[in-house]
Amino acid sequence: MGVGGLGAAVIPALVKRLESTDSRVRRESAFALSQVSPPAKNAIPALLKMLKDKDREVRVNTIVALSQLDPQD
Repeated sequence: MGVGGLGAAVIPALVKRLESTDSRVRRESAFALSQVSPPAKNAIPALLKMLKDKDREVRVNTIVALSQLDPQD
């Protein structure tokens, strides 16, 4: 089962993992947030902070995650 099947229950843990010192963990967490269903709208503030991450792939995955979210939904 992918993250999408787990839904909103995984969002707090993924947001917490965005604070990891390991860029791989941050990168995977940002990507996972783009796959959560229903969308992880409450993760938007944490994702916005990740746009300034020093790791390029973290920033790319963050952009992907944000592109999947509609704050109006």
